[in-house]
Amino acid sequence: RYRMATAQEIINRALRMTGVLPDGETATAAQASDALNSLNEMLYAWRDRGVDLGHSELELGDTIPYQDDHLACIRYSLAVEISGDFGRPASQDIQYRQQQLFLALQAQYCNPPMMATDFPQSHCVVEF
Repeated sequence: RYRMATAQEIINRALRMTGVLPDGETATAAQASDALNSLNEMLYAWRDRGVDLGHSELELGDTIPYQDDHLACIRYSLAVEISGDFGRPASQDIQYRQQQLFLALQAQYCNPPMMATDFPQSHCVVEF
C-alpha cells in the first residue's frame, strides 16, 4: 500500500521517536534543516547498500510517495541517524526495529548477479 508523507512529517515523527520533540510539536527551522540534510544524505547512502529508491534532493514540503514499509524504514532509520546529533540516543527497541526494517528493504532491492558454473557449456545437458 502506498501512503504519502512529506519530508517534514517524516522528520517530525523521527524527532518524536527519539524524544527530541513532544507529541504534537513540530521541529524548529534549525532542527528541520539539520534533519533534512541527514535524511537526504542517508537516502543517497542507501544506494551503496543496495537500496536505490531513485532518490533526488528533498525539501521539507516535498512528498515522499513510497510503500508503507519503505516509509517506516525511512522514519526509523532517520531516528537512529539523527539521534546522536540531537543528544538523544535511540533506544534499543528503535535500533532493533530499524535494523529489521532495513534488512527487509534490502531484500526487496537485492539483485544478486547470475551464478556462473565452472563447467563448460558442453557439459550442461538438459534432457526432456
